[in-house]
Amino acid sequence: MTNKQLEYYRKNKKLVKIERAPEIDDNPIYGIILDYSDKFILIASEYDFFIDGWMILNRFYIETITTTPNSNYCKKILQKEGLLNDIMPLFPMNISGCNTIFRSLKKHKQFAMIEDEHPESGIFLIGTIKQVNKDSVSIRHFDGTGKWVSRSRNIKFSDISIIRFGSNYIRLHEKYLGTKL
Repeated sequence: MTNKQLEYYRKNKKLVKIERAPEIDDNPIYGIILDYSDKFILIASEYDFFIDGWMILNRFYIETITTTPNSNYCKKILQKEGLLNDIMPLFPMNISGCNTIFRSLKKHKQFAMIEDEHPESGIFLIGTIKQVNKDSVSIRHFDGTGKWVSRSRNIKFSDISIIRFGSNYIRLHEKYLGTKL
């Protein structure tokens, strides 16, 4: 995928289908490209005819980015519903590198989901960014029962395949975290 193609998709707000390496995820991701750098792509994530937060994808794992008749149809519905008007994050994102991404998320107090989707590691953490180091990030996260884990977890940048923030899934965890349900 060349920068020229990415710029065409970004400029024209195309709803794209992103396919990644099968060892990462064999399910396509749909979204609108908002920004890109040499290493990352920022998209407004489309799911079931809604824009559901943002994803930052590591370009290393991306195999193809295309538009399809299905994605064109879906985009028309999103337009008719008025869901493409304000799809940028509510704060500036510099996606030139992991340091700038995580510093921005930390500065704006964003809950983030950080994943290494390789089957052998299976890192899946949601929480707050505690510290951004030269080659890693430390995240305060919680377990599957909604309780904070006592120690932050440090993850190497090289192990991260996707970063998500602002989705309904993340927002609801943040809202109900630590409350008695």
